Amino acid sequence: MTDLQKRIYDLYRIPDNAVKLQGLPGWQPAKKAADLLPGDVLLWNFGSTSTVTKVTPTATGKSVSVDFTTEDGKLYRRTFRAQRLVAIKK
Repeated sequence: MTDLQKRIYDLYRIPDNAVKLQGLPGWQPAKKAADLLPGDVLLWNFGSTSTVTKVTPTATGKSVSVDFTTEDGKLYRRTFRAQRLVAIKK
């Protein structure tokens, strides 16, 4: 592989455990939803953040229910598949 081919490959390679968000440059680090812990800071499109308060697996274990508070203090709950990558703030 030539140097040019290697640079092109590195440019277009998708990093492991990373996701692309709208409005943010580059790839953002991510965790599987099942690996989230209370206190983790989630990163959403256009840079908004929220803090995980509780993670509860469903009865089958295929999904997790995540409670989180947004920057303005509102409490929300979302259910993710356990293997889904969710962006986290470094």
